[in-house]
Amino acid sequence: MGLFKKQDSDPMANATTQTPPASDTGALSNNAITKTISSASQRRGSNTTSSSRSKVRKDPKKYKPIPGTNSLALFNPKLRAALHNPLITINWLHGLYGEAFKVSLLGRELTFLSSQRNVDKMLSTGKVVKEAHDFLRALRPAAGEGLFTVDNDNPNWGMAHRILMPAFGAMSVRNMYDDMVDLARSMITRWHTHQNEAIDIPDQLTRLTLDTISLCAFDYRFNSFFKEDMHPFIGHMLEFLTLGGRRAMMPINKVFNISQRAKFTNAQHRLQEFANEIIAQRVKEGDKGRKDLCHRMLNVADPETGEKLSHENICAQLLTFLVAGHETTSGLLSFALYYMVKNPKTMRKAQEEVDAIGWITQDSLTKMPYIDAILKEALRLQPTAPMFAVSSDEDVELPSGHLIQAGQPVFINLHGLHSDPAAWGPDPLAFRPERMLDGGFENALPNSWKPFGNGIRACIGRAFALQEAMLAIATIVQNFDLELVDPTYELRVKFSLTIKPDDMKMRVRRRVKGAPPVFPLMTWEKAEGRDMPSVPSETDTAGAGSRPVKILFGSNSGSCEALANDLGQTLSTRGFQPDVATLDSCLKMPTDEPVVIVTASYEGQPCDNARQFVAYLESDPQLKNVKYAVFGAGHHDWVDTYMNVPRNIDSKMTELGAERLVPRGEGDVAGDFIGEFESWKEGLLKELGADGDNSEARSVEYIPLTSKTLNVSANQGLQSGKVVDNVELAAASETSEAKRHITIELPEDEVYRTGDYISILPKNPKATVLRVLKRFNLDPDAKLTLRGRNLGSTVPVRAYDVLESTVELNMPVQRRLLATLASLCDQPKEKALIEDLDGDNYQEKVLERRLSTIDLLEQCTSCDLTFDQYINSLQALHQRQYSISSSPLEAPNMCTITIDILRGPSLAGSSEFQGVTSNYLADLKAGDELACAVRGSSNFHLPDNPETPIVCFAAGTGIAPFRGFFQERVLQLRHGRAVGETVLFYGCRTDADFLHKSEFEAWAAEFPDKIKVKNSFSRQEGSKHKYVQDRVLAEKDDVLRLFDAGASFYTCGSASKLSHSLRRAFKQMVEQANGESEKTRAQAFLDATSSSRYAVDIFT
Repeated sequence: MGLFKKQDSDPMANATTQTPPASDTGALSNNAITKTISSASQRRGSNTTSSSRSKVRKDPKKYKPIPGTNSLALFNPKLRAALHNPLITINWLHGLYGEAFKVSLLGRELTFLSSQRNVDKMLSTGKVVKEAHDFLRALRPAAGEGLFTVDNDNPNWGMAHRILMPAFGAMSVRNMYDDMVDLARSMITRWHTHQNEAIDIPDQLTRLTLDTISLCAFDYRFNSFFKEDMHPFIGHMLEFLTLGGRRAMMPINKVFNISQRAKFTNAQHRLQEFANEIIAQRVKEGDKGRKDLCHRMLNVADPETGEKLSHENICAQLLTFLVAGHETTSGLLSFALYYMVKNPKTMRKAQEEVDAIGWITQDSLTKMPYIDAILKEALRLQPTAPMFAVSSDEDVELPSGHLIQAGQPVFINLHGLHSDPAAWGPDPLAFRPERMLDGGFENALPNSWKPFGNGIRACIGRAFALQEAMLAIATIVQNFDLELVDPTYELRVKFSLTIKPDDMKMRVRRRVKGAPPVFPLMTWEKAEGRDMPSVPSETDTAGAGSRPVKILFGSNSGSCEALANDLGQTLSTRGFQPDVATLDSCLKMPTDEPVVIVTASYEGQPCDNARQFVAYLESDPQLKNVKYAVFGAGHHDWVDTYMNVPRNIDSKMTELGAERLVPRGEGDVAGDFIGEFESWKEGLLKELGADGDNSEARSVEYIPLTSKTLNVSANQGLQSGKVVDNVELAAASETSEAKRHITIELPEDEVYRTGDYISILPKNPKATVLRVLKRFNLDPDAKLTLRGRNLGSTVPVRAYDVLESTVELNMPVQRRLLATLASLCDQPKEKALIEDLDGDNYQEKVLERRLSTIDLLEQCTSCDLTFDQYINSLQALHQRQYSISSSPLEAPNMCTITIDILRGPSLAGSSEFQGVTSNYLADLKAGDELACAVRGSSNFHLPDNPETPIVCFAAGTGIAPFRGFFQERVLQLRHGRAVGETVLFYGCRTDADFLHKSEFEAWAAEFPDKIKVKNSFSRQEGSKHKYVQDRVLAEKDDVLRLFDAGASFYTCGSASKLSHSLRRAFKQMVEQANGESEKTRAQAFLDATSSSRYAVDIFT
């Protein structure tokens, strides 16, 4: 309902953030409304004739010109997404220009305001009226002169407003409560019968809100929860909205795109036919005593003129309410659930709030301040009607130094307004409902929160929407726990004039296992005497002779999920009934079955499908009588956060009273990962009484990797991207690897923030694949028959494809395989060679030399290992992550990476070692596709306020994310934004190894006061500073000055070298301080390196 106009009696209308200027309040009398329309009409006419104005116009030449771009820039290939999703363009321009900018689009000039100070000034100067912009005009073919699309000076607006306003008064909305409950019950019942299935959340919530507005306003039932397919109205509406948006962005389509024009016209006619059917049905059946919106449309005359709405206008109003009355609210609910699942502590708080209330009643909705805060915060971050346009009858002098002339339409960019650090603090992009509590919302700066629009043209159905949303969220969280089907899913926003999440699927599970749904009560139902469903007694469903065991995994890339499934498969053959699920699926620990946890960390934080479980542990539940085991996965490159989550889970569970079955296992992905898992698994099986033959072959799931299909088991969340450019930055030398800079066009609608990562699924080097085929005497086109875990029949696959795209060929041979290989050798010398690799020699002779299985097989030709045994001994091919080395302000739909190409003599004795992913990427050419996805960084981003100084420390390819940081700030400087000092301390061997040297030097020369690069060369004669830490100590006064100025600090590079050396340098700054004052500052800086002001991304 966020597209409707504001209800006069809305109790929240007096909040500071929503108070319109005195001349444009919602509480106007009928006469006042008429006068407002009349004056709006006069103003509109006077805009073209300055002599008719009584006020002196200001001279635009005395003000700063509003910066912006033109049509040609918008059609740049870098902005290919702009036409179907203009929000990408608006956010891109906001990032470049900041609080005020304009777009010249095919002869039309559009002005946007994005800061609280500018918006507040605009909305509080003169008489401000809504402007029907091009996006709204695009809807007029179907919506006609509906409240949403009609101009201010059209008499139909005032008449409809006066007739329909009472339908959304406080008492009228309360009277709609039982109908809302009716539909909420239908949704909960459907979800209850589809537990643990993938549910399209926006689809389900669209059904809810469409059915609700149609029943409450028109007594019409779509019955969407009793059908698999959505009502045709939804399809026609979405096509009409989408094409309408494109016609607004590209008016030329109205004339020359015959296909789109035909589809648009067809959708328009279908919508109008449907509106006529509803009206005809209502006229035929009568009101049946209902005094709803439809009753007022058909029967109530305008108190001002005595006229009734025409049939044409009734149809226009009906379509307006059906469309605007459900699209925005379904978006709000979808975004709220997304943010709650991604921030599980907020989900638990919401559940606790509802649990404390018990039965949900009409009156209890006002007693849920935290859920109310969740909705407000979701609307702040994702205003579902993301823009509105206004004009004033006076010239407006903006605080930014720009002038908005009287009558000039201006768009209010709500994403920019709602993320203004001046209004929302240093973390405006964080989902934190607490900011709306304890007076935070009421005391927010004026006009800083505007999701429902402004003034008399603001949302008429605000109270309706909030009651509906409160009821829906409270009912959902009371009944269900939710988790994303794809735990790596990052929000993708779909634009069709309104916005909602795209392709967001979740699984739901009843919080009270086996209990019936808990329904909100109708107004006539009493809570007294009703017992809430309690946990039923557990029954043994495992079957005779089988024992249940719960196996939980936390996994982003699929590795831990594969291990959990492997363990489950083994236990299922040993008399157990394993239940394999995500950690987030278990928010109550069982005491009647062992719990096995297999999980990794992601930048020291829980994996996406383990966040709610960790939040559950942090709530300190009683875990007495719980028996558990933990295996952790990690990569030793991430030194500071290695095994953070599995270790914390293990210690927390013990602290809370759980009993550890076996010592925690840990597997290093860069080492003998599978071997370490198998050793830990062997001990666990013995403890469970399930030890025995552990030689069962693990099946392989394989789906040929193309641009259309991805290997879903190991590569969840990946889509198809495309290489745009692939250039060599530096050739390989005796002292360093070759470096390449690769530009990638992201999958459609994939967006990123500067500092994020890109995850890539590689393919094994051709040379390595051919070595394996040769060793096993296989033709590349030989067909292999594989049976996957999820495949109902055998699948023939090319041997080359299996080796190239399914398994890790270059990983070190697993320790557990050595005994098998030795036993299969005929030659005593070869057998002794393999046996010598085990024990204390394994680290030096296998891991450090990266001796792979194929390396060893080529040395031991008498080893009679079968191809089947070889395949089943290997890890599944997994994704690799790279820091993105660009800013989306350069190109929203493209990113770059800067990488080392690992290629050189093999320490294992083979002719050459080739790093899998780096060589795969090095060989890609422009136009080649690759499987990839953006992975958000948890803490390695630029400050939300660009005026905050930053100091970056890097060495070698650690410069990659900082290229993106500097690129973004340079672009902002070029477009007139105020930017804080941006400093890089960078170390490399010689000047020739300085990556992106020409760019950094050009940026520093262009903006010497803001962009500063401080080099250190470890092997260059005459270099004053050998290492980064040397230069930091030499310029410690500058570092402390920037710290005092509020700078944020970042380190990217080697843990053993850069990170540790910097830490020593920071301590030396304290030791070498001159006087107590400097020592205090240096100590404060040292302490801050353990806080959120200092972000690290380090590796070995």
